Amino acid sequence: AKAEYTAQKNNGEKISYGYFYRKYMDAAMSLEQSITSAVNAVVKLVEAELKANGYSSEHAQIYVKYYEKTKEDLRSELMSKVKQVVTSL
Repeated sequence: AKAEYTAQKNNGEKISYGYFYRKYMDAAMSLEQSITSAVNAVVKLVEAELKANGYSSEHAQIYVKYYEKTKEDLRSELMSKVKQVVTSL
Protein backbone atom coordinates (compact mmCIF):
# COMPACT_ATOMS: atom_id res chain seq x y z
CA ALA A 1 0.00 0.00 0.00
CA LYS A 2 2.80 2.36 0.90
CA ALA A 3 4.66 1.66 -2.35
CA GLU A 4 1.49 2.13 -4.37
CA TYR A 5 0.68 5.37 -2.53
CA THR A 6 4.21 6.69 -3.03
CA ALA A 7 4.15 5.83 -6.74
CA GLN A 8 0.81 7.61 -7.22
CA LYS A 9 2.03 10.62 -5.28
CA ASN A 10 5.33 10.78 -7.21
CA ASN A 11 3.43 10.54 -10.51
CA GLY A 12 1.21 13.44 -9.47
CA GLU A 13 -1.90 11.28 -9.45
CA LYS A 14 -4.88 12.11 -7.29
CA ILE A 15 -4.83 10.06 -4.09
CA SER A 16 -8.07 8.29 -3.18
CA TYR A 17 -7.87 7.21 0.45
CA GLY A 18 -11.15 5.33 0.05
CA TYR A 19 -9.59 3.28 -2.72
CA PHE A 20 -6.63 2.33 -0.56
CA TYR A 21 -8.85 1.50 2.39
CA ARG A 22 -11.18 -0.73 0.37
CA LYS A 23 -8.43 -2.46 -1.58
CA TYR A 24 -6.16 -3.29 1.32
CA MET A 25 -8.87 -3.87 3.92
CA ASP A 26 -10.56 -6.36 1.60
CA ALA A 27 -7.23 -8.11 1.00
CA ALA A 28 -6.49 -8.21 4.73
CA MET A 29 -9.94 -9.58 5.56
CA SER A 30 -9.63 -12.27 2.90
CA LEU A 31 -6.21 -13.28 4.18
CA GLU A 32 -7.47 -13.34 7.76
CA GLN A 33 -10.40 -15.58 6.78
CA SER A 34 -8.04 -18.01 5.06
CA ILE A 35 -5.71 -18.14 8.03
CA THR A 36 -8.60 -18.54 10.47
CA SER A 37 -9.93 -21.46 8.42
CA ALA A 38 -6.49 -23.10 8.47
CA VAL A 39 -6.13 -22.57 12.23
CA ASN A 40 -9.59 -24.02 12.83
CA ALA A 41 -8.75 -27.07 10.71
CA VAL A 42 -5.54 -27.68 12.66
CA VAL A 43 -7.34 -27.23 15.98
CA LYS A 44 -9.95 -29.82 14.93
CA LEU A 45 -7.17 -32.27 14.11
CA VAL A 46 -5.49 -31.64 17.45
CA GLU A 47 -8.82 -32.07 19.25
CA ALA A 48 -9.41 -35.38 17.49
CA GLU A 49 -5.89 -36.57 18.41
CA LEU A 50 -6.41 -35.56 22.02
CA LYS A 51 -9.75 -37.37 22.19
CA ALA A 52 -8.31 -40.48 20.51
CA ASN A 53 -5.61 -40.62 23.16
CA GLY A 54 -7.95 -40.14 26.10
CA TYR A 55 -7.37 -36.44 26.73
CA SER A 56 -9.83 -33.58 26.83
CA SER A 57 -10.17 -31.79 23.52
CA GLU A 58 -10.34 -28.54 25.48
CA HIS A 59 -6.53 -28.54 25.65
CA ALA A 60 -6.50 -27.56 21.98
CA GLN A 61 -8.15 -24.23 22.82
CA ILE A 62 -4.77 -22.85 23.85
CA TYR A 63 -3.97 -22.64 20.12
CA VAL A 64 -7.13 -20.69 19.41
CA LYS A 65 -6.35 -18.27 22.23
CA TYR A 66 -2.76 -17.87 21.01
CA TYR A 67 -3.96 -17.21 17.47
CA GLU A 68 -6.52 -14.63 18.58
CA LYS A 69 -3.95 -12.85 20.80
CA THR A 70 -1.34 -12.83 18.03
CA LYS A 71 -3.90 -11.51 15.54
CA GLU A 72 -4.90 -8.75 17.96
CA ASP A 73 -1.27 -7.78 18.59
CA LEU A 74 -0.45 -7.68 14.88
CA ARG A 75 -3.56 -5.63 14.13
CA SER A 76 -2.58 -3.10 16.81
CA GLU A 77 0.96 -2.91 15.48
CA LEU A 78 -0.26 -2.40 11.93
CA MET A 79 -2.75 0.29 12.92
CA SER A 80 0.01 2.10 14.79
CA LYS A 81 2.15 2.09 11.63
CA VAL A 82 -0.79 3.32 9.55
CA LYS A 83 -1.35 6.20 11.98
CA GLN A 84 2.32 7.15 11.73
CA VAL A 85 2.15 7.21 7.93
CA VAL A 86 -1.11 9.16 7.87
CA THR A 87 0.12 11.78 10.33
CA SER A 88 3.29 12.27 8.27
CA LEU A 89 1.30 13.15 5.13
